[in-house]
Amino acid sequence: MLQYLATAAALVCAVLFYLRRTALSVANAAIPPPLPDPTPSPAQPPKKSKPPSHKPHPVPKPRAGAEKKPDHPRLLVQLKGHAEEITGISWGRGGTVLASASKDRSVRLWSIDAAKPTSPKYIKVPIDSDYPTCVALSTDATRIVIGTGYGQTVRVYDLDKKTPQTYTQTAEFERGHHTADLLASLLSPTGKYVVSCSVDTTLNVWTEEGELVQSVRTNAVNNYTVKVSPKGRFFALGAFTTDVKIWEPKLDKSTQKVTSIPRAMDLTGHRRGITGLDFSADERRVATVSRDGFLRLFDIDVRYTVNEDPRILHTVPAPAGLDGAMELLALAPDARRVVVVAGRGFVVWDWEAAQEVEVVESAHGGGDFDVLWG
Repeated sequence: MLQYLATAAALVCAVLFYLRRTALSVANAAIPPPLPDPTPSPAQPPKKSKPPSHKPHPVPKPRAGAEKKPDHPRLLVQLKGHAEEITGISWGRGGTVLASASKDRSVRLWSIDAAKPTSPKYIKVPIDSDYPTCVALSTDATRIVIGTGYGQTVRVYDLDKKTPQTYTQTAEFERGHHTADLLASLLSPTGKYVVSCSVDTTLNVWTEEGELVQSVRTNAVNNYTVKVSPKGRFFALGAFTTDVKIWEPKLDKSTQKVTSIPRAMDLTGHRRGITGLDFSADERRVATVSRDGFLRLFDIDVRYTVNEDPRILHTVPAPAGLDGAMELLALAPDARRVVVVAGRGFVVWDWEAAQEVEVVESAHGGGDFDVLWG
């Protein structure tokens, strides 16, 4: 996707996922040579459906006459198979496994191989008596955490060690702690805590066993977005209010369980609500996007315990290539670039160069969507 000016001999690779209503579009951001369009394969009629199974299945082949050529030279593959709207996505296993949640009452774990993108396999995990509103995948892809639509709580599914490629429900957290739809159920990379956040003003932090550690009323009218940092040190909330709130969970040294959730710092400077945020891989930078029409990059590598405030490194108005209001973003692991989603497309912005380096129009078909940089 990008023409990247690399330092030394290193090349930065990323894969961006953005949602359609029932299909995932995967864009390859490997740098620098552009990806050629794959050669279309002959159209084949659809195969007969089979009973649901946890075993890996090939992605259904397109119908005769369907368009198989990518919409964009960077489009790697579209992951099709969900019968209803996709509600969430999450990376695992170093960007080689993607979990997708859907209102069709299932989660699918896709095996992503950039060298062989045309026939990805998946494991289907049925969600009994409910549907997932969000999903998080552990770093080793052995645990799935979802928020449920009807129960408005958190469920945990673990890889069955006795039955290969099968996930079974191992926990459902106590109900009644959320009274609105969950917009996120996040598992810390260390596995030491789970954050559940609903669209009202409730944010809960749990142990991995399902014990409620702390419930936070954000007093923000509506919560918009929440993220756990890549190493699990922080988690941050963007909401209707103009600041980003960041917490730092504390662990008991002997049990390694979360004992308290003190507020670490706030990111200020926006004039309207925060709809998107993301951490850099080293947890030193946070990018934000607001309904005030600006992007910001913050330095949070400060002595906040002695009240040193985070610093604003960049403030950028909406890039010209966007065809709508900015809503979501994904920060590159090294924090040099950011992907900003607006309307049906997205823009890749270089902070230091202060310019767009790629514009992709009509990346998705509308509706709810998400974007990740792996």
